[in-house]
Amino acid sequence: MCTVSPKIIMLDLDGVRITQDMGSTWTLTVLATICNDMIFLSEKIGILVGRDLTSYVTIDGGETWTKYVHEGGEGFKSIYCKNAEECFITGKKGRVFATNDGGRTWNMQDVSNDALYEIEFPTNEIGYIVGHQVLIKTIDGGLTWNKYNTKIAMSEYIDFINENIGYMGYSNSMPTISKTTNGGEKWKYVFDDTYDEFKVFGDYYPFSFRNENDGAVCASNVLLYTSDGG
Repeated sequence: MCTVSPKIIMLDLDGVRITQDMGSTWTLTVLATICNDMIFLSEKIGILVGRDLTSYVTIDGGETWTKYVHEGGEGFKSIYCKNAEECFITGKKGRVFATNDGGRTWNMQDVSNDALYEIEFPTNEIGYIVGHQVLIKTIDGGLTWNKYNTKIAMSEYIDFINENIGYMGYSNSMPTISKTTNGGEKWKYVFDDTYDEFKVFGDYYPFSFRNENDGAVCASNVLLYTSDGG
Protein backbone atom coordinates (compact mmCIF):
# COMPACT_ATOMS: atom_id res chain seq x y z
CA MET A 1 0.00 0.00 0.00
CA CYS A 2 1.27 3.50 -0.88
CA THR A 3 0.03 6.96 0.01
CA VAL A 4 0.14 9.30 -2.98
CA SER A 5 -1.70 12.39 -1.79
CA PRO A 6 -4.67 12.58 -1.86
CA LYS A 7 -4.87 8.90 -2.86
CA ILE A 8 -4.22 5.63 -1.10
CA ILE A 9 -3.15 2.94 -3.57
CA MET A 10 -3.33 -0.74 -2.67
CA LEU A 11 -1.88 -3.72 -4.54
CA ASP A 12 -4.25 -6.71 -4.63
CA LEU A 13 -4.36 -10.08 -6.38
CA ASP A 14 -6.84 -8.63 -8.87
CA GLY A 15 -4.85 -5.49 -9.64
CA VAL A 16 -4.59 -1.98 -8.21
CA ARG A 17 -7.23 -0.42 -5.96
CA ILE A 18 -7.39 3.35 -5.35
CA THR A 19 -9.33 5.40 -2.83
CA GLN A 20 -9.50 9.18 -2.61
CA ASP A 21 -11.88 9.34 0.36
CA MET A 22 -9.87 7.46 3.02
CA GLY A 23 -11.30 4.08 2.08
CA SER A 24 -15.02 4.80 1.83
CA THR A 25 -15.00 3.95 -1.89
CA TRP A 26 -12.45 2.18 -4.10
CA THR A 27 -11.84 1.87 -7.82
CA LEU A 28 -10.13 -1.20 -9.28
CA THR A 29 -7.75 -1.40 -12.25
CA VAL A 30 -7.56 -5.06 -13.25
CA LEU A 31 -4.07 -6.28 -14.25
CA ALA A 32 -3.33 -9.38 -16.30
CA THR A 33 -0.41 -10.32 -14.04
CA ILE A 34 -0.28 -10.91 -10.29
CA CYS A 35 2.19 -8.38 -8.89
CA ASN A 36 4.27 -8.79 -5.74
CA ASP A 37 5.56 -5.31 -4.94
CA MET A 38 4.89 -1.62 -5.60
CA ILE A 39 6.81 1.63 -5.25
CA PHE A 40 6.00 5.25 -6.10
CA LEU A 41 8.86 7.59 -7.00
CA SER A 42 6.60 10.66 -7.02
CA GLU A 43 2.91 11.50 -6.93
CA LYS A 44 2.67 10.53 -10.61
CA ILE A 45 5.29 7.84 -11.28
CA GLY A 46 4.91 4.33 -9.85
CA ILE A 47 6.20 0.84 -10.64
CA LEU A 48 4.78 -2.64 -9.99
CA VAL A 49 6.78 -5.87 -10.32
CA GLY A 50 5.36 -9.36 -10.50
CA ARG A 51 5.18 -12.75 -12.08
CA ASP A 52 6.21 -13.73 -15.59
CA LEU A 53 9.03 -11.13 -15.75
CA THR A 54 6.42 -8.39 -15.81
CA SER A 55 6.44 -4.83 -14.56
CA TYR A 56 3.84 -2.09 -14.84
CA VAL A 57 4.57 1.64 -14.90
CA THR A 58 2.19 4.54 -14.25
CA ILE A 59 2.91 8.18 -14.99
CA ASP A 60 -0.49 9.52 -13.92
CA GLY A 61 -0.66 8.53 -10.26
CA GLY A 62 -2.03 5.04 -10.78
CA GLU A 63 -4.95 5.85 -13.08
CA THR A 64 -3.44 3.89 -15.98
CA TRP A 65 -0.63 1.33 -16.15
CA THR A 66 1.68 0.27 -19.01
CA LYS A 67 2.88 -3.32 -19.07
CA TYR A 68 6.51 -4.33 -19.75
CA VAL A 69 7.91 -7.84 -20.09
CA HIS A 70 11.62 -8.24 -19.31
CA GLU A 71 14.17 -10.92 -20.19
CA GLY A 72 16.56 -12.96 -18.12
CA GLY A 73 14.67 -14.54 -15.22
CA GLU A 74 11.50 -16.25 -14.11
CA GLY A 75 9.58 -13.66 -12.14
CA PHE A 76 10.13 -10.64 -9.92
CA LYS A 77 9.77 -10.50 -6.15
CA SER A 78 10.64 -7.00 -4.88
CA ILE A 79 11.74 -3.55 -6.06
CA TYR A 80 13.82 -0.86 -4.36
CA CYS A 81 14.64 2.56 -5.78
CA LYS A 82 17.35 4.82 -4.38
CA ASN A 83 16.02 7.64 -6.54
CA ALA A 84 14.12 8.13 -9.78
CA GLU A 85 17.05 6.84 -11.87
CA GLU A 86 18.61 4.01 -9.87
CA CYS A 87 16.41 0.99 -9.05
CA PHE A 88 16.90 -2.69 -8.24
CA ILE A 89 14.58 -5.69 -8.68
CA THR A 90 15.04 -9.14 -7.15
CA GLY A 91 14.16 -12.26 -9.13
CA LYS A 92 12.85 -15.72 -8.35
CA LYS A 93 15.93 -17.47 -9.69
CA GLY A 94 18.62 -15.60 -7.78
CA ARG A 95 19.06 -12.65 -10.12
CA VAL A 96 19.27 -8.94 -9.36
CA PHE A 97 18.17 -6.49 -12.07
CA ALA A 98 19.46 -2.90 -11.93
CA THR A 99 18.87 0.31 -13.85
CA ASN A 100 20.72 3.63 -13.69
CA ASP A 101 18.59 5.48 -16.22
CA GLY A 102 15.10 5.31 -14.80
CA GLY A 103 14.27 1.93 -16.28
CA ARG A 104 15.16 2.57 -19.92
CA THR A 105 17.91 -0.08 -19.77
CA TRP A 106 18.59 -2.87 -17.28
CA ASN A 107 21.49 -5.18 -16.44
CA MET A 108 21.37 -8.32 -14.34
CA GLN A 109 23.62 -10.30 -12.04
CA ASP A 110 23.33 -13.90 -10.82
CA VAL A 111 24.00 -13.63 -7.08
CA SER A 112 22.34 -16.79 -5.70
CA ASN A 113 21.06 -20.21 -6.73
CA ASP A 114 17.61 -19.70 -5.21
CA ALA A 115 14.86 -17.12 -5.00
CA LEU A 116 15.65 -13.63 -3.74
CA TYR A 117 13.06 -11.71 -1.76
CA GLU A 118 13.24 -8.21 -0.29
CA ILE A 119 16.03 -5.75 -1.05
CA GLU A 120 16.94 -2.62 0.88
CA PHE A 121 19.67 0.03 0.97
CA PRO A 122 20.09 1.66 4.41
CA THR A 123 22.83 3.84 2.86
CA ASN A 124 23.70 4.69 -0.72
CA GLU A 125 26.56 2.16 -0.75
CA ILE A 126 25.43 -0.58 1.63
CA GLY A 127 22.54 -2.81 0.58
CA TYR A 128 21.05 -6.13 1.64
CA ILE A 129 19.02 -8.85 -0.07
CA VAL A 130 17.36 -11.63 1.88
CA GLY A 131 16.87 -15.04 0.29
CA HIS A 132 16.45 -18.71 1.10
CA GLN A 133 18.76 -19.18 4.13
CA VAL A 134 21.07 -16.47 2.86
CA LEU A 135 21.79 -12.79 3.34
CA ILE A 136 23.50 -11.06 0.42
CA LYS A 137 25.28 -7.75 0.91
CA THR A 138 26.82 -5.03 -1.23
CA ILE A 139 29.20 -2.34 0.01
CA ASP A 140 29.68 -0.61 -3.35
CA GLY A 141 26.16 0.52 -4.15
CA GLY A 142 25.09 -2.67 -5.92
CA LEU A 143 27.99 -3.12 -8.34
CA THR A 144 28.98 -6.38 -6.65
CA TRP A 145 27.14 -8.67 -4.22
CA ASN A 146 28.47 -11.27 -1.78
CA LYS A 147 26.83 -13.94 0.33
CA TYR A 148 27.44 -12.40 3.69
CA ASN A 149 25.89 -14.87 6.11
CA THR A 150 24.52 -18.34 5.28
CA LYS A 151 23.88 -19.50 8.88
CA ILE A 152 20.50 -17.87 9.35
CA ALA A 153 16.97 -19.20 9.23
CA MET A 154 14.90 -18.97 6.08
CA SER A 155 13.67 -15.41 5.66
CA GLU A 156 11.57 -13.42 3.20
CA TYR A 157 11.33 -9.93 4.72
CA ILE A 158 13.97 -7.43 5.71
CA ASP A 159 14.06 -3.95 7.21
CA PHE A 160 17.29 -2.10 8.09
CA ILE A 161 17.10 1.00 10.27
CA ASN A 162 20.70 1.90 9.40
CA GLU A 163 23.77 0.09 8.09
CA ASN A 164 24.15 -1.87 11.35
CA ILE A 165 20.69 -2.47 12.83
CA GLY A 166 18.25 -4.58 10.88
CA TYR A 167 15.44 -7.11 11.14
CA MET A 168 14.49 -10.10 9.01
CA GLY A 169 11.47 -12.35 9.18
CA TYR A 170 9.75 -15.44 7.85
CA SER A 171 6.14 -16.59 7.88
CA ASN A 172 4.21 -19.82 7.20
CA SER A 173 4.68 -22.68 9.70
CA MET A 174 7.61 -21.13 11.60
CA PRO A 175 7.05 -17.38 12.04
CA THR A 176 10.25 -15.67 13.16
CA ILE A 177 11.84 -12.26 13.42
CA SER A 178 15.61 -11.95 13.84
CA LYS A 179 17.66 -8.87 14.67
CA THR A 180 21.24 -7.81 13.93
CA THR A 181 23.13 -4.92 15.48
CA ASN A 182 26.41 -5.40 13.57
CA GLY A 183 25.47 -5.22 9.91
CA GLY A 184 24.42 -8.84 9.49
CA GLU A 185 27.39 -10.61 11.03
CA LYS A 186 25.31 -12.10 13.84
CA TRP A 187 21.55 -12.51 14.26
CA LYS A 188 19.37 -13.10 17.31
CA TYR A 189 15.76 -14.32 17.36
CA VAL A 190 13.49 -11.69 18.92
CA PHE A 191 10.27 -13.45 17.94
CA ASP A 192 9.46 -17.08 17.09
CA ASP A 193 6.64 -19.63 17.35
CA THR A 194 7.16 -20.07 21.09
CA TYR A 195 4.81 -17.08 21.42
CA ASP A 196 1.78 -19.36 21.77
CA GLU A 197 -0.89 -16.69 21.32
CA PHE A 198 0.49 -15.79 17.87
CA LYS A 199 1.07 -19.26 16.39
CA VAL A 200 -1.36 -18.96 13.46
CA PHE A 201 0.05 -16.83 10.65
CA GLY A 202 -0.76 -16.57 6.99
CA ASP A 203 1.49 -16.45 3.97
CA TYR A 204 2.48 -12.82 4.42
CA TYR A 205 4.51 -11.47 7.29
CA PRO A 206 5.84 -8.01 6.34
CA PHE A 207 7.07 -5.60 8.95
CA SER A 208 8.41 -2.06 9.23
CA PHE A 209 10.46 -0.20 11.82
CA ARG A 210 10.39 3.59 11.93
CA ASN A 211 13.38 3.73 14.29
CA GLU A 212 15.53 1.34 16.32
CA ASN A 213 12.78 0.66 18.86
CA ASP A 214 9.35 1.12 17.23
CA GLY A 215 8.13 -1.47 14.76
CA ALA A 216 4.91 -3.09 13.53
CA VAL A 217 4.28 -6.50 11.97
CA CYS A 218 1.31 -7.48 9.79
CA ALA A 219 0.06 -11.07 9.92
CA SER A 220 -3.14 -12.73 8.79
CA ASN A 221 -4.86 -12.56 12.17
CA VAL A 222 -2.86 -10.15 14.35
CA LEU A 223 -0.93 -6.91 14.30
CA LEU A 224 2.21 -7.01 16.43
CA TYR A 225 3.93 -3.93 17.80
CA THR A 226 7.19 -3.43 19.65
CA SER A 227 8.51 -0.30 21.35
CA ASP A 228 11.73 -1.79 22.67
CA GLY A 229 13.52 -3.00 19.56
CA GLY A 230 11.86 -6.40 19.48
